[in-house]
Amino acid sequence: MRNTLNFLLVMLVASPALAQGRKASSPWDAWAFLVGTWESVGKPEEGKGQFSLEPALDGKVLIRKNLTDLPASKDRPGGRHEDLMVVAPGPAASAYTASYWDNEGHAIAYRAEVAPDGRSATFVTDVAAPGPRFRLTYLAGADGLLTIRFEIAPPGTPDAFKVYLEGHARRK
Repeated sequence: MRNTLNFLLVMLVASPALAQGRKASSPWDAWAFLVGTWESVGKPEEGKGQFSLEPALDGKVLIRKNLTDLPASKDRPGGRHEDLMVVAPGPAASAYTASYWDNEGHAIAYRAEVAPDGRSATFVTDVAAPGPRFRLTYLAGADGLLTIRFEIAPPGTPDAFKVYLEGHARRK
């Protein structure tokens, strides 16, 4: 009986230490390919920028901050584009929501998901939303290059996405 009590006492004391040694699953594990700081790769006339995607609020959300400097061209003056996106776990285990704002006054509500292979993330607006529909995709390349594609589908044809902007980034 005494050996049984000693065993139980040791297990009660050791259990918290054992539990701390185990890594808890995070809703952001699937996003590991995208977490970090990235900088644009491309021609200088296309602009220079960087973005970061980092956990915040004790891991409850991911925050993406983006800053792009656009040089002047014959068709437009130079400028700076800034945006902020907050990604949060959605109602289902593999579903996420994201809210986007930028310095041009745009605000976009997305649904997001990460591909099962953990190599791409897609943000898409709801079909029922008025106006055009948007899709933002991050695709990890085998060479460490990240492809970022922003597509727009016109009102009335919600699945007729056409590429509006596409670029590449590399982890800093």
